Amino acid sequence: MPVALQVIVKSFFLFIGLVFLVRILGRRWVHGRTGWERLSGIVLAFLIAGTAVNLFSLQAGIFSILTWFFLLLLTNFLMERSKAIRDLLVGKEVVVVQHGKVLEDHLKETGMTPEDFLRELRTKQIFQVADVEFAVMESDGEINVLLKSDKRPITPIDLGVHAEAATAPQTVLLDGKVLDEGLGNLGLSRDWLKTELEKIGVLPENVLIGQVDASGDLYVDLFDDAVQIPAPSTRRLLEAQLQSVEADLLTYELETKDQKAKDLYKRGREEIKTILKELKPYLK
Repeated sequence: MPVALQVIVKSFFLFIGLVFLVRILGRRWVHGRTGWERLSGIVLAFLIAGTAVNLFSLQAGIFSILTWFFLLLLTNFLMERSKAIRDLLVGKEVVVVQHGKVLEDHLKETGMTPEDFLRELRTKQIFQVADVEFAVMESDGEINVLLKSDKRPITPIDLGVHAEAATAPQTVLLDGKVLDEGLGNLGLSRDWLKTELEKIGVLPENVLIGQVDASGDLYVDLFDDAVQIPAPSTRRLLEAQLQSVEADLLTYELETKDQKAKDLYKRGREEIKTILKELKPYLK
């Protein structure tokens, strides 16, 4: 068999084997966040590539790959059951800033220079060390930061505003195809989607991505970036309709001569006003 054909055949079967190995090892190893996981992946990739291009004999290559694979499984098993082994292989987090003070000894322990530390802070849009209350380097080298209380972004709780839990948007259109699963998760139908698309003059096949949020607003991104589409208006439409009802009730209240009817319209108008006030944070 020609060498080129041997490489193609071996590469094909090694690729199939790699797919099974990755599935068995799990997503954490594929992600390769820690140094240990990245190093293990590099060694495994080298063994597979070397076997494919005849750097090793087929028998030696497969034996090496299987040996390394079983060692990884054993290591994974031990890491899940022993924090000491996990700390030995993966490492543990190191506090580098505490109460606003940079801990120089801990920074040296991580092998990170002050310049490296400042660069990591800048990647998180933090340009002054004085703004940092607490910072820790995780086992994968990532630095997570807690800003000082007066430097943190304002939240609804800080303003005394109650915010409902956010619901993930559902994708209902992808590459011009309707996704019934996304519609079903929101209790919507294809007829609803068709109506919403007609409102903005868009055909399903022209949509790259279409998503519906918890409020029922449809956001679409078209294949043709030059085409401008109107912004979603479900919430604004609801607010306008409520304001229209309030105005109508006020008109009826002023026009009627019947005191009971006048009182009824007034109560209805006050209820609508209360509803509008309560919904105001969610209609923006």
